[in-house]
Amino acid sequence: RCLTPPLDQNPAPLPAPCVYRARRVPPVTRSGERGAGRCCGAAAMVRLYKELHVPDATQAEAFEFLAKFENIERWDPGVKSSKLAPGSAASGIGAVYDLVTLFKGSESAMKYEVTEYSPPRHVRLKGEGDSVLADDLIEVDAHPSGGAKVAYTADIKLKWPLKLFTWFVASDIRKLGDDAIAGMERAFAEGKHKK
Repeated sequence: RCLTPPLDQNPAPLPAPCVYRARRVPPVTRSGERGAGRCCGAAAMVRLYKELHVPDATQAEAFEFLAKFENIERWDPGVKSSKLAPGSAASGIGAVYDLVTLFKGSESAMKYEVTEYSPPRHVRLKGEGDSVLADDLIEVDAHPSGGAKVAYTADIKLKWPLKLFTWFVASDIRKLGDDAIAGMERAFAEGKHKK
């Protein structure tokens, strides 16, 4: 606290000026309902987390369809195109994909690389564009009632200086995640994983 001595006492030397710091926002929960961020020092981040029951695909089919990231343009409306980068490994750790993404009407190039690959359970890809970093984790398990259960986690970080505006676009980023999961659900229902 900043203390001011009573008027009827000899004033003591003034303490150092008080510095007020913004309260740290707690990290986002796995519900994926809100993004979390920190400014001034650490990159602001929005975390997306969604679960999906896929009754029309086995665990192996769901994993193969999602882990092959060329397929993302077939289910994510936020991706205009995706292709294997020239000279990249065909699949597995080290596979690199060139994407053109869409955000609020603008196109951006991103490059994704597979950093973890454990079929048919999980794959992790790290992406980078001019203004954004992404860390996507796709986990696939057999669902107790049949089919597959997909859990998708995406950590989105805006680069400096755009990270200062994370709070203003967090809802737009979360909508991208919602649209992607809805598109994934439609793709499985339409049998795109078998084509």
